[in-house]
Amino acid sequence: QVDAVTSATSKPNQVSFNGTMVIPPQRMATVSLTMGGVVKSTSLLPGESVGKGTVLATLENPEFITLQQTYLDSHAQAEYLDRRQKALSAEQAASQKKFQQSKADYLSMKSRMEAAAAQLELLGVNPATLLDGGIRPYLQVKAPIAGYVADVEMNVGKYMNAGDALCEIVD
Repeated sequence: QVDAVTSATSKPNQVSFNGTMVIPPQRMATVSLTMGGVVKSTSLLPGESVGKGTVLATLENPEFITLQQTYLDSHAQAEYLDRRQKALSAEQAASQKKFQQSKADYLSMKSRMEAAAAQLELLGVNPATLLDGGIRPYLQVKAPIAGYVADVEMNVGKYMNAGDALCEIVD
């Protein structure tokens, strides 16, 4: 209620506290990058609620495209070399030297493919989706936990280095 003469309101006293809030480490996440890039889009506001896996921002970096290309090239070469090795094995007329070289080439290409796949997984990209959908031009940064956004340090057009914190999420 409002007093017409003094314009005072009759509200019960609100409780306020001074102190420090302690958050368990599993309830707070700093979203940082393993690969730098230019922020292409984001719509985050401090205090906004986000779910786990929500896209927080999209980044643009030519190295991301090159990494995907390396994976796809390595996958195709490993497939070819695997077939070649099996064909040489089936042909008993092939020399042992050719067979060993083919095996070495296949194992080398397979390790290159696995390294590229591991790097893509660190960036949150499933390598199997590249085989079906092809190269994606932008890297999506997703929320590792559900919670509320705090300390947004990014904006569209800003270059973020690897290791920079984009924001924090507090549950």
